[in-house]
Amino acid sequence: MSNEYICPMPMRWSEIFNTLCTKYDEKYGTSISGRVGINIQEAGGPPIPLILGGWAFSDDSQKHERWQETIEWAKRHGFSDDVVLAENEKYYSVTQFY
Repeated sequence: MSNEYICPMPMRWSEIFNTLCTKYDEKYGTSISGRVGINIQEAGGPPIPLILGGWAFSDDSQKHERWQETIEWAKRHGFSDDVVLAENEKYYSVTQFY
């Protein structure tokens, strides 16, 4: 079984999320960077990353789905360059979930 790419490693995912929030603020004149959790999404911001407790209590399929939602959100808002990962920033699983 081959390794399956799932999402960024938690630390990198957090950095990307913060960057996306800041860029969203700059582009749209909002202040989502100062909000917490679900309030960010309600204000139009990026999907909340599954890090910390979200990482521990989600499976690889959920992590992958949330990351794909983040990529799509970034594309819609013109931030595709901010979701590019180096190989060492990627989380892989050997478990097939498709």
